[in-house]
Amino acid sequence: MNNLGNVSRFVSLEEFSVVIDSSKQSWDKIVETIATEVASLEKLTSLQFCFPKVDCLEIFVTTSPAWKKGSCLMFQFAVDDHDSTCFQILKSFDYPSYNRLTLVNNEGVNPVISKVLMETHAFVLINHKGASRLSDFGTENMENMLVWCARMLGRVTHKQCLEAGKHLTLTKCPELKKIFYNGVIQQLLELQHLRIEECHQIEEIIMQSENIELESSSLPRLKTLVLLDLPKLRSIWVNDSLKWPSLQNIQISMCDRLQRLPFNILNATKLRFIEEQQTWWEELVWEDDAVKQRLQPVFHP
Repeated sequence: MNNLGNVSRFVSLEEFSVVIDSSKQSWDKIVETIATEVASLEKLTSLQFCFPKVDCLEIFVTTSPAWKKGSCLMFQFAVDDHDSTCFQILKSFDYPSYNRLTLVNNEGVNPVISKVLMETHAFVLINHKGASRLSDFGTENMENMLVWCARMLGRVTHKQCLEAGKHLTLTKCPELKKIFYNGVIQQLLELQHLRIEECHQIEEIIMQSENIELESSSLPRLKTLVLLDLPKLRSIWVNDSLKWPSLQNIQISMCDRLQRLPFNILNATKLRFIEEQQTWWEELVWEDDAVKQRLQPVFHP
């Protein structure tokens, strides 16, 4: 820890990652100095760093020659205000090769966040205040976005925030009631993995009332669907009209009100794995017993 104050001496340093022990108070005293020194490293190509505040991130973005080179820098940034889990978050992410920005216990929308998002593949929000929608962070130049992970948001609204995404994760959003509505679902041509967890107000994954003319070819690349602890969920989709051409894996847990699956004997031809409790499976309602017989071999309690 004491030697970190000499970072700027390593003028040829290309990769920099900070791993901190439990003495977060010591880190808080020197982190701004370290961030300023790291920003001076002209040959930096990879950086994993936890900034204490957005202002500290802004200093790096506005002064770093490596950042100004654009796509040459691989990064995993966390901005963690008053939280001790920052470094665990950096280490635990599932997509280590993606440029990632994580905001923890922050507030509002600083313009530097939108600037960093232009180079970001994965965006994670945890307990963020002052933003009710992903679109509040801007949608310009987000074609590289592959992952959205949001906690504590109220709504997911802007279709451009989702169009290019391959992974969408929504976790612990207690106010979230609507996900795919106003035709947004038909724009998700690239979505491959959808995970919704601990969103206790959600009743429908795809809203029937706002997707009346939903095309059967919607979600053409969706491979994985994970639904966990959604106590009010009663429908994935109202009927079996969707083709689900790429769907391979489904994991469902603690969704006791969900009584039907949106499948028939012809759709979801690539489905290979359904995971849930045996009691839930036995209580499902089937329009045709042939559908249950068809899916029984891929069910795994």
